[in-house]
Amino acid sequence: MAKYYSIWGKPPMSKTMCKSFFKDIKSRWPLGHQLTEEEKAKLILMMKRYYVSPLYPQLNEKFLKVKDKITRIVYGEGIYREPTFYFHIEGEGAPRNFSVNRLLCFSSGKTHESCNRRAAVLEAFQNSIFSDKVEWKKEQGYIPGFSPMVHAHHVDGKELLTLFTKFLVTIKHSEENLINKLYPEHMNFKTCHMAYRDGIGWCFSSELGLDIQKQWIKFHRRNAEYETLDPKTHQELTSEEIKFNTAIKHEVQNILQ
Repeated sequence: MAKYYSIWGKPPMSKTMCKSFFKDIKSRWPLGHQLTEEEKAKLILMMKRYYVSPLYPQLNEKFLKVKDKITRIVYGEGIYREPTFYFHIEGEGAPRNFSVNRLLCFSSGKTHESCNRRAAVLEAFQNSIFSDKVEWKKEQGYIPGFSPMVHAHHVDGKELLTLFTKFLVTIKHSEENLINKLYPEHMNFKTCHMAYRDGIGWCFSSELGLDIQKQWIKFHRRNAEYETLDPKTHQELTSEEIKFNTAIKHEVQNILQ
């Protein structure tokens, strides 16, 4: 049965509709916008209801302890230049940056640290090469914090998933087998060779996981090739690719029924 959420004083909506609605709300705010008292009250209520984590239940507790002491909320820019919210707390010098991205996915389904095992493992592989991508951008003249934001995009034919598939062939393991080794049981974090880090996502953690990561980084460095794209173009390109692949998937599924 579908789960519904009530945000911003609206009637209950699906998670997808809520995310779309709130995205539209944010699009009206410039960076640096201080939420009005009405907007602040609505966001606080939204977080009170849906700011939860199956892995870190204390996150919601931390927010609830200070929610009545929030003096203002500013829609600003995060450390990676991503739009985010800063919560100013009475008696505290620096604002707090609660992960509203966690909130926007809400608590139903498999998102963030409760996402399915395959998504978690792929994210760990993706996060492993983050530093390499930043270094490559610097080699192209990019200066973090000063240069206009650009993304290091894998060129056609050497996409991340293409390289991951090639990596599996090289180590002679199926994707399913590797996932079972790294994340044997969903939501069992004691046997998992990865850890979820708030604000970053899934990363390799145990000795076995870090050994796999080391070999993946070496393989990726040898085979990867990038091009620089501005964030908007990158987003549009990725969106079109997802739509195309989804359409192909549905067509083939219909054929094979």
